[in-house]
Amino acid sequence: MKKCLAYSVSLVFLVSASLVFAEIKSLIKEYTYQAGELDSKAGIR
Repeated sequence: MKKCLAYSVSLVFLVSASLVFAEIKSLIKEYTYQAGELDSKAGIR
């Protein structure tokens, strides 16, 4: 039982440490769409 508690405490410590050092990243991508003859305004919503 003590071994299980020790593993649980270690796991909580490692997870919380990884959250502290986590980094937020934003990815932005731009693109252009060329509408063809089969595309229509009614088909795009």
